[in-house]
Amino acid sequence: MTANKPPYPPTEIPSSVADALGALAVDGCISCERARAFAAEQGLELRFVGYALDELGLRITDCGLGCF
Repeated sequence: MTANKPPYPPTEIPSSVADALGALAVDGCISCERARAFAAEQGLELRFVGYALDELGLRITDCGLGCF
């Protein structure tokens, strides 16, 4: 089933966010738990972090919902 949600509007990803997400990734992947913690620590929306990960070519693993 595909969600019918609108895509996140194209947004510039600050280099500090891109660098931090890249540093957290292992073999191009970051766990869902770590991505959620990063968003909370940085005061970012989860949707923005997901968008940033997509744009940076990083994948989410170990999804809390079992989706990824």
